Amino acid sequence: MIIKDRLSAQKNRLATFVGPDAMQMIVDEAMQAAHGDLAQVEQGLDANIRWWEQQEEGRPADQSDKRDTSTPESRERAKRNYERSKARVAWKKKLKGEPDRTIYPYGGFFLMTRVIDNQVRVAMSKTVLLAFIECLDEADICGQFEMPAGALGQRIGCNRRNAQNALYTLLKAGVIRILHEGGTTVPNVYSLVPGHQFNKEQAIAALTETRKATRKRLSQEISLVATATLEVVA
Repeated sequence: MIIKDRLSAQKNRLATFVGPDAMQMIVDEAMQAAHGDLAQVEQGLDANIRWWEQQEEGRPADQSDKRDTSTPESRERAKRNYERSKARVAWKKKLKGEPDRTIYPYGGFFLMTRVIDNQVRVAMSKTVLLAFIECLDEADICGQFEMPAGALGQRIGCNRRNAQNALYTLLKAGVIRILHEGGTTVPNVYSLVPGHQFNKEQAIAALTETRKATRKRLSQEISLVATATLEVVA
């Protein structure tokens, strides 16, 4: 059976669930989303049909209160949704050119390194994530910055020790590196790690290990405080 025949069979099957008008709207929307690729349209309709079949299989024996998808109201609702899709302004993600200065004024934005993606960020604890954001905010166009632990602690609302631990965790994970080592009177100069030197798996492992160690240490400290409290009460 050629693909057009299969699509025709899918349309008939879908119409039994949603009615002919809503079916045609769904098909038109699928064609638009797939840019006319019939194979993709077929996959989309197949997934839609499977969903309706699962809904039908999962319905209780008494279906007196179920919504009839072929009623004029449901068709009108489907039509409104379809019209909204057609009326929406065409949008495409802009990756080149000048940023919108009403959103990103000069000096009012920072650059996010794409190699540090959502999987890496979600492995960070709250304090480490806030520290990373501050590093991005402070970095110049070459990705270099100074970040004294005391100043970082004030920015993210923690003490100096926790801020130092956050910077150490970012260093251990390979998210940042020390470019020029400082001393007692001048801070280190850090740099965001170059993309080609970043190891995602190693970073996630280091961040996860640090979170587990911190959680274990806090649990032990809480246990010691609770034991000491019970001894005082006794």
